[in-house]
Amino acid sequence: MKIAKSILPRLLIPLSFAAALLSTSAAMAIFEINVGYAGIVSNGSGGNWLLPSASVSGAYGLQADARLNFPLSDFNFGVRYTNLGLNASSGGQTLAMSNSCVSGLVGYRFINTFLLLGPVFTYGLVNNGTLQNSAANTGSNTSTASTVSQYTAGLEVGIKFPILVAAEVGYGNLSMSGFSNSQTLLGSATNVSMGGMYGRASVGFSF
Repeated sequence: MKIAKSILPRLLIPLSFAAALLSTSAAMAIFEINVGYAGIVSNGSGGNWLLPSASVSGAYGLQADARLNFPLSDFNFGVRYTNLGLNASSGGQTLAMSNSCVSGLVGYRFINTFLLLGPVFTYGLVNNGTLQNSAANTGSNTSTASTVSQYTAGLEVGIKFPILVAAEVGYGNLSMSGFSNSQTLLGSATNVSMGGMYGRASVGFSF
């Protein structure tokens, strides 16, 4: 016990210094890059687009972030690339939706050390969306949306030790309208609207 009591005070100083160093280096990182997998969990009006009897649970796909963390600030800004898609089928008919989007990103971290916690907001700046439907012995048809909107609002939590591992949960919305080919194999292409719980898991690094 006497040995432990004599060693403990000596360890407090280097341990405190190491913790401060880790916190400072994490907070001072300027650039951040990460990749992840995300999804909007919603049936929305998906089951009624072109295939009423199909079950649609959400759209999922890959994402990538490039962020700039302002020195001496807990704000970060950047861009997020998203590629979401879904596939549904029923009675020999198949529906595939795809959406690629480059969004502006704004985040703020209440905790910004080797631990991360704070809100993240994105809004689509460059969007592309298509619907492709096909039926047995009939072929396929693709419709391109002239208007696509995507945005998310979530809470991010993560850790930087030594790489960035984070998760994001919140609300996401994806909508498409004005399809180029309104008359499709399965009827008339209607507006796509998906809104619901949004989730994301990612890994990356900062420097």
